[in-house]
Amino acid sequence: MDQVVRVYVHYEACELTLRFDLATKTLVSEVLDDVKKKGDITKGLELKTEKGTVLALTADVREACSDSDDLFAVIKVEAPVAVGKVDTSVAVASPAVAKAPKNQATELEFILNIIGNDEYRLKIKSSECKLTSSMTIADAQARFLTIYKSYVNESSTYTLCRKKNSPPLDSNDFLWDHVASGKLYLVPKKEPKEEPSNTDNEGVAVTGAEEKELELLKKYLGMGQEALDKGAYARAIEVYSKLQGAVNREPESAKGLAIAYGKARRWKEAVQSWKHVLDLTGTDDLTVIRNYGEALVKAGEYEEAIQVLVKVADTKEPVGHDLKCLLGNAFYGKADEESRNTAAALWTAVLKDTNQTHVESMVGYTTLMQEVGQDTTAIRGLLNVLVANTTNTEVKEAFGTVMRKVPNSAEILKEVVPVKADEGGASALGFLSTVMKDNGAVEQSIKILEECRDMCPSTPTYTLNLVHSMSVLGQYWEGLETINAFFKRCPDLGVKTKDGHSVKCSEFIPVLSEVLEKKDKHDFLCGKAAQQWADSGSRLRWVKDGAVITTDASVQPAVSNSVPSTPGGSSTSCEFSSEEIDLLAVWFACVKMLFVQGCLSVLPAMVARLDPLRKGRDLHLTIIRNEQAYFCAIEHLMQYLSLPVPVTNETLYVCGDSHSLTPSWHTVNIDSKTHVMQNCLVTGLKCWHLRPESHFYPKYNFEAMTNQIPKGSTVMMIFGEIDCREGILFAVEKGRYSSVEEGMKETIDIYIKALVRLQQQHDFKVLVHPALPMLDVTRHLVCQFNDLLQAALQDKRVIANGNIYWLDFYKSLLSDDCKELKPEYQLDGTHCNPKYLEHMQVAIDAL
Repeated sequence: MDQVVRVYVHYEACELTLRFDLATKTLVSEVLDDVKKKGDITKGLELKTEKGTVLALTADVREACSDSDDLFAVIKVEAPVAVGKVDTSVAVASPAVAKAPKNQATELEFILNIIGNDEYRLKIKSSECKLTSSMTIADAQARFLTIYKSYVNESSTYTLCRKKNSPPLDSNDFLWDHVASGKLYLVPKKEPKEEPSNTDNEGVAVTGAEEKELELLKKYLGMGQEALDKGAYARAIEVYSKLQGAVNREPESAKGLAIAYGKARRWKEAVQSWKHVLDLTGTDDLTVIRNYGEALVKAGEYEEAIQVLVKVADTKEPVGHDLKCLLGNAFYGKADEESRNTAAALWTAVLKDTNQTHVESMVGYTTLMQEVGQDTTAIRGLLNVLVANTTNTEVKEAFGTVMRKVPNSAEILKEVVPVKADEGGASALGFLSTVMKDNGAVEQSIKILEECRDMCPSTPTYTLNLVHSMSVLGQYWEGLETINAFFKRCPDLGVKTKDGHSVKCSEFIPVLSEVLEKKDKHDFLCGKAAQQWADSGSRLRWVKDGAVITTDASVQPAVSNSVPSTPGGSSTSCEFSSEEIDLLAVWFACVKMLFVQGCLSVLPAMVARLDPLRKGRDLHLTIIRNEQAYFCAIEHLMQYLSLPVPVTNETLYVCGDSHSLTPSWHTVNIDSKTHVMQNCLVTGLKCWHLRPESHFYPKYNFEAMTNQIPKGSTVMMIFGEIDCREGILFAVEKGRYSSVEEGMKETIDIYIKALVRLQQQHDFKVLVHPALPMLDVTRHLVCQFNDLLQAALQDKRVIANGNIYWLDFYKSLLSDDCKELKPEYQLDGTHCNPKYLEHMQVAIDAL
């Protein structure tokens, strides 16, 4: 463990970074010295752990840190020192400071913490991103500024400096260990005093002067290529665009820009860029022609692509096969029979010349074979390509598409795949089933996984994958039957807790057998079973970082701000075998499926039995982190559910990602009638997945769950948080969108179109629940998303005859400035406490 612990100092509007030396038990930051010069504040200092325990500055720190390698503590400065007297060079600026006039030399410190062997975190206020030491300063700065600018909502240009008034950092002089203590500065770019120039966002002038042009060109081309190599396509586009504006008719930067647009899938811009390259280089470069032709095909400009490619398709150069294949793609895109026949002839010629090894030609040819009814030929051909190109996304998509479109594809696959009925055969089929599921062939993947399970009946892996695929189609009863059958086959299979107590499959057979015999959620919600649990006086509570059953009515529900972290210990590994990990995942999946089905009365005992297994184990770092996250959310939420649930004939269907768990099985009043909120879980769905061309399995999960809802029902949709957390910023970094707002607007447009389509097909009354602003690092993005979504719904609601409604309440969960979540709405660090439902009720009443 490090001998220095980084802590944060909060003084009114300022945040400072200090370090506490565990060896000397002293604060070792010059920042504190700077503050001390403004007044005597030593008596007002407190060091607190995450749990709020107050520690003496010269004692108890080592003991407190022994349970955690990463103590993020809080020091409160309570002495009467004016904020204005604190040097802003060590203060993290608020957005108001960040927007100072550009002639004002305001410096903004950001915090850099080491969070792993080769991983760092940059942070200003709620803006945060992770970096690695393999990145150049250009990549690190570009990634951070993307997030920072979205937070302060401005476009000012900054440079990175190590010290006040020092020159900008450069790739040549920047070392990560220089900032291990966590202090650099973002300095507003000063207007250049030299001759007029174009300047990039690092403050390096591109003057265009003849004596500097070669040196600058080499540097910028290197920066652009480095960005391309690291997948930072937005940065590459920025660098190459600057070069294009600064250096007249320079072909290499034009090529780089065209490649970056293609990587970002901005095909229209790629077409224009490659056309510009051709203008600069002439028409002799076949590689450039190939790339131009590909961009034209991807952009849907098939006639133009044919005109470009037909002139060079017969070349004998190595690139000739690619050119002929692309010409085939262009003819195929025209979609008429004659053009399709031409495409087939071109692809066949390429495959003949390459001994059937040209991947793109095989993808095109087999796709066409499936369309004309030659299913076995198509599946066999794609299977051969997939085996040789297991990581090729295009091949996987083509295989999944054929398996999805052919009704009996699973049976054909079993015939053409010569595998033995053993672990090796099951592993091979398991890989194919994953490719199928990820590309929308979910029903077929279930059939293949059933084959895998039968080959290895005592291996939990295939049972786990099978029930996950069943969940995608909403087959929860079938999934529970599959799990119970596995328990019966392997009753003695188990896992031990840290203290040596063993939990076995046999313990859960009676519970599942009772549930499956009735298959009646009402019995476990509001019937006899629910009443028996209520009469017992027992309740599930979170006590001392774990779930327990108690009859003590004075024990109130409790929350945890960081369930994914390891409660009950400081283990750095999960200490489980791969088989035990998968068995835990089966148990956690069983809990999730029982909750979704409303079988609440059987859950407390099961949750309390399983919870000790995760204590002291870092399951959040394993492949079952998602299963554990659902389990942790459910064990927290069960504290707030009272049985029996009121009997009512009215239902509000709650369709959403994991945030849909919180309102589920509570009641809400709509039009003076009590409605029970029934869960319709759609795991991992981003709004972006709902676009028509998508075939990723969460979209099929969404369609399956909404198809199970009776026509004319009232449905509440809870989506968008995952887009803000994972999708939109990543897409901006990849250059797909020029800004966060553009990405949000396109995502929201996809979402609203899907809701309108759904409402019209099923005659639903749709209530659009805001994305929940739970996480500090994405709260500003979620708020922006919600505001844009609300505005878009108000513009387009008339399209759905007024049956799509926005629930306007998310700001009630936040502080006045919308930067902090009110503490009463914390649950597990990720999901919202059910206490927020009172605000949702107010919003519904206002409709």
